[in-house]
Amino acid sequence: MKIFKEFVSSVVFLILITSMGSATLWAQTGAALSSPQWLRGEGESLEIRIRGKLLRDDERPIENASMDVVMTGINHSEISKTIQPNLDGASYEVWLPVGAMKCGQVTLSVTATGVGTQARLFRNQIRQIAIDGFDIKLKPLRTINVTAVDLNGIAVADATVLVKVLHGGTVGGKTDATGLATLDLPEDAKISNLKAWKEDATVRLLGGRYPGVERNPLGDKHKIKMFPCETRKVIVLDENERPAARVPLRFVFVLPEPNRAVLTTPDDVKMQTDDNGELALKWLPAVDSVLASLYSLDEQWAIKYDRDMDMKADVLTFWAADRQLKKISGRISSRNQGKSGLGGFAIEWFGPDVLENSYKSHSGVAFTDAKGDFSVDVIPGTKYGYWVDDETWTSATQEGILAHTNSNQNQSLRLTIAHGHPVRVSLLNASDKMPLAGARVDLETPYSGIRWNKGIGSAFGSGRRLRRTTDRSGVIEAVVAPGKLVLQASLGDWRLGKSVEVIPGKLNEFTIQKETVSAKITGQLKTWDSCEIDFQTCQIKVEGLDDTSSERLTLTPDDNGMFKFEMEAKTIGMLIYSGDRALAGSAFTRSPKKPLEIELYPTHDYTGQIVDATGEPIADHRVTARIKVTDGVGDDNSSNAMYKFVNSKTNVDGNFTFENLPSKTNIEIETVQHKEVSKVPTTLDSLVFQPDDSPRPSKVTKFYPLDENFLNEIAQRYKRIRRDCQL
Repeated sequence: MKIFKEFVSSVVFLILITSMGSATLWAQTGAALSSPQWLRGEGESLEIRIRGKLLRDDERPIENASMDVVMTGINHSEISKTIQPNLDGASYEVWLPVGAMKCGQVTLSVTATGVGTQARLFRNQIRQIAIDGFDIKLKPLRTINVTAVDLNGIAVADATVLVKVLHGGTVGGKTDATGLATLDLPEDAKISNLKAWKEDATVRLLGGRYPGVERNPLGDKHKIKMFPCETRKVIVLDENERPAARVPLRFVFVLPEPNRAVLTTPDDVKMQTDDNGELALKWLPAVDSVLASLYSLDEQWAIKYDRDMDMKADVLTFWAADRQLKKISGRISSRNQGKSGLGGFAIEWFGPDVLENSYKSHSGVAFTDAKGDFSVDVIPGTKYGYWVDDETWTSATQEGILAHTNSNQNQSLRLTIAHGHPVRVSLLNASDKMPLAGARVDLETPYSGIRWNKGIGSAFGSGRRLRRTTDRSGVIEAVVAPGKLVLQASLGDWRLGKSVEVIPGKLNEFTIQKETVSAKITGQLKTWDSCEIDFQTCQIKVEGLDDTSSERLTLTPDDNGMFKFEMEAKTIGMLIYSGDRALAGSAFTRSPKKPLEIELYPTHDYTGQIVDATGEPIADHRVTARIKVTDGVGDDNSSNAMYKFVNSKTNVDGNFTFENLPSKTNIEIETVQHKEVSKVPTTLDSLVFQPDDSPRPSKVTKFYPLDENFLNEIAQRYKRIRRDCQL
């Protein structure tokens, strides 16, 4: 491999760099640095040039092609910018405005007669590609058919259909009178998602698929179910209850079973609040229990997610926080950067967001100009980690409060870059030692400097991250910083993590083996007390619960209650309901050696009431039943468990009901009591029903108000925590 062939010379090169301890850093000499031809401008006007040739598989040039270039933001894919390149015969050239946009990736979409392709470039690849050039090979196209239907299965004509290509861009078209859209994709392009929408004088329809559910990404026939939409008034307020005006927005809707799907507002619909912080949302799916997330397309604003929001209300109120971003300058330096200079390096930063009780992060990317200068937009008073994100050059991860809240004293950002160390990772089948081609491998530098602590656990940020796909030999190669490295391998439903140590001056080769043996599991359902049942109406939900596999299956037994399936996971959870939900059962097993016998017991209802301190009922309050399938009844400390969540709401009398809860299974009744303080749920009751239990009396829970002194103390405590960077 190229990296390893050059290993000896790179080690000698690194030794020479190390020996130059007294050398003056390039960026600090003050000598005039000329800008390379592929880099121009500075600050927000900084641009990087990508150019190359358009070729067929046999290297013949292609002329008269059409090409689009889309830059996508780093924080989420809703922020994007389309650029038209310059085409000259079989050559192309495009200047990427990396100073004006935090560029996460670039997608190059090219089509010509009978051929096409979509190439994706990550931010850490852009610099080297700008230096080397990037030739694009077009491949033969294949035709796919996408059919759009409504909830009654009737074809939807004149709908806009958009196909998202894995590691690529999008391809769109319109459905004909039969609801069929015919689209051309590169022959090896995998479909990651589908969406569709339609609006005319009589109807608004929105459709899509759940990402990751599509099991035939190379298939030629696909169907999209489209849902009728209704209109809601939306108000967005800041933390002081003032209108968040002129904020561009995008909605994402999550639909529960049986309509499991993730939908987004149409790509050609631009939504923005007016001067009163209001807008008309015309694309709310008219289904029960829909969840909505709102995203700001303006980095200045962060939107708080409220899972308890009643989407049936006439007015939907969202809360936004002004990040009050400050721009901080920085510079990189190197002891021996060579002819390519200090320009075009991607600098990434990562930290907690401004929102309370949230795992959300605030991150960004900036590119250096010819002098190695860059600037970042950060939240004052927040601790960030930052590093160089490049394919071949690395830096140590630095951390600190980059901008102070009440002063102009800001941290001076300095990063020293150096050549990284080559590593090779091989993926093999454990059984036959055959290579695993096409597997994804993430290489992550552990970094625990950024931490959230919200009472329900901690989450950590990671530093530099590279993503690779194994070649035909099952191998990936990369250049990384010395020290600890986490390898995350995945292929389909299989995944495995491994921590390794990268040692300078040594051949760092690592192997990950995939256990390919799928367990063949059989079993039979039985009923408690010899209850008669039509077993073929039962539904068996199966989940893999360990690090080997995250597979999920839905099974139907035969008329004798017999079932069988195969799964790579060694730890498995199962939840079974009869067709009328009068009986239910559960099972938790690790590598079963004999057929399973699962007994179905009578289900039970649970009722409760929520009142305030005076005994008055609290209406329209969300309550959740958390069903936990684990390895022991009453055991709440299992590291692996299968969960099912059932939601209910209190009525005008404060009463709520959960129907058909299973016996001999852990159940917790939870709710969020004071949303203004914490999103962490409070447990109202923990129970395990027995098959012959009598109906339980309704349990009354009293909510007490938080006094003003307590709320003030919470606010002051939060300010101190932010100040001390212990988010």
